[in-house]
Amino acid sequence: MRATSARPDRGVRLVGPGEVGRYWRGQFGSVDPRVEPRAIVREADGRVRVEVHQVVRSLDGEVLVDQMVQHVYTIRGGLVERMDVRDSS
Repeated sequence: MRATSARPDRGVRLVGPGEVGRYWRGQFGSVDPRVEPRAIVREADGRVRVEVHQVVRSLDGEVLVDQMVQHVYTIRGGLVERMDVRDSS
């Protein structure tokens, strides 16, 4: 299995379930990120775009980020192969 995911906070791509898992465990240990899907669209190239409302809070509850972003998924063989995060436009 080859999973890749963007690190939107640093502009880096993670490869493999180990790297992706370590990143997300670290994220949840330092901030409280929440995303709420607002729309799901299949793009012309077959990728799936999810428009999400993203709110990131510090562990003390202070809002650090409140924005709309896009999560774009490439799916192969019924599995997520790649996820990219884009600014909503």
